[in-house]
Amino acid sequence: MTTKGKLSTAALQFQSKPLEDVPFEQVAKGIAPFPLSTFENFLRVERAEENLDFYREVLDFKESFDSDKVNGSVETKYIYIVQKYIEPGSDFEVNIPGDMKDHIIGAQKEKRISGDVFDDAQREILGVMHTDKYPRFLKLLKSTNLNDDLASQAVRLGVSLFMIGVIICLVFIGVQIYATNELESRSSTTLQTLSEPYFRFLAMPFFFQGMGFIVSGKYRLCGIW
Repeated sequence: MTTKGKLSTAALQFQSKPLEDVPFEQVAKGIAPFPLSTFENFLRVERAEENLDFYREVLDFKESFDSDKVNGSVETKYIYIVQKYIEPGSDFEVNIPGDMKDHIIGAQKEKRISGDVFDDAQREILGVMHTDKYPRFLKLLKSTNLNDDLASQAVRLGVSLFMIGVIICLVFIGVQIYATNELESRSSTTLQTLSEPYFRFLAMPFFFQGMGFIVSGKYRLCGIW
């Protein structure tokens, strides 16, 4: 499996291939020709990280099914996956058809928990990632910077610029309130100018630029660099 910012030995075999030719199933298993954290972050921003997590949990369930059956922990793992990803309303519920959910949930009552109990759901989720999320990720990847340090710097810079905008806006609101109150007791061209609300718009470039850096960092976009 790839680690953050590094490639696994198995992933090196795909480096010379176009990204479109890399089997997505290999990527889902953690064998990718790019730091896997990049795809994980993309899914997190898309609010779809539960798909990849579920796929991996099921892989682990199937790989350890025989040994777990011997020590009696099969049902415990099955219940964990069901409660986390399958039950309606669960925090990490995956989007699969209702009859598929019923089939999985009913396996415990009907005493038919097997190594392939999640297979249909796993294929469904793999298909969703393969046909929807992954193609969009590849398009984004062609214009991204995979350097985690630069991405972190972009986010930090974006937050700083955004906060400067907030401070500027608050300062001019305070000045406007002061100027407005003073104008009630004395007339002044300077106070009249300072009481105008358009000064707050001086903060807008900081807001927009800050959000630009934050989004760029989150998505690993390199255009700003």
